[in-house]
Amino acid sequence: MLEDLRPTPGQHGQRRTYFARWRGEQVVVKWGLDPDLPEKIPYVAGQIAELRSRGIPAAPVLAHGTMPGGGYAWLQPRLPGRPARPTPGLLDEVLALLDRMRAAPAGPHRSDYNAWLTQVVRDDAAGYWANAAALGADARALCARVRDSVDMSRTPAAALDYVHIDLNLGNILTDGDTIVGLIDLENLGIGSGATDVACLAADWHRHGAPGLAEIVHYGRSRHGEEAWRWAVAHEMASRLGWRSEHFQALDPAAEVAPAAAWFDAVYAD
Repeated sequence: MLEDLRPTPGQHGQRRTYFARWRGEQVVVKWGLDPDLPEKIPYVAGQIAELRSRGIPAAPVLAHGTMPGGGYAWLQPRLPGRPARPTPGLLDEVLALLDRMRAAPAGPHRSDYNAWLTQVVRDDAAGYWANAAALGADARALCARVRDSVDMSRTPAAALDYVHIDLNLGNILTDGDTIVGLIDLENLGIGSGATDVACLAADWHRHGAPGLAEIVHYGRSRHGEEAWRWAVAHEMASRLGWRSEHFQALDPAAEVAPAAAWFDAVYAD
């Protein structure tokens, strides 16, 4: 039985995350309506022990199941720490975290982001490029530059890294410059870790903090130039073309100039 159920502060959009007490423990309760959650959450729950054995402080899944009124819910302990803020002291911690996400164990994995990146960047299967083009001439010109940076006739070699797919600073909890939690893992899958590096690089740049060059070098040197370019293109497409009620208060057109500045910074050398 859940007690003291209350929405987490600062939510936007769907408002489906709550704090509560469960069996005397402080927990986070999440729920959603996506039809694939009954497959996603058991997969994530099964990977947590492997992640934690690598020193990745991933939040365990304490319980999960179908809700009587519809949807799927899962409980996780309420981890310490606060959403990360980019600092020079945190940079080494973040790069070490990315290293620990590499080389997932062989075996069945639910989400293959190798295929996803190809479908998004080359085939526009998610409609991101079309959505971005509708934002205006500046967005269309930027999208053309981004797609020209990728050799569409080739795709990066398949990789078997763990991929968070939304590794922004808000999903990394810290105590000072120490990472104490990794959250929002419900979309965990496998693919090139360059995908997460690009997402983190974009968020780092958005905060205007030093260290972007080190993150870009890491992405290129660890994953190769081709994988890095595809990951950057995927990040650009999703930032410009994603539509979600999570961000309903934001103007998508306002993302064009910051995205262009990040793209220029990534390829500044």
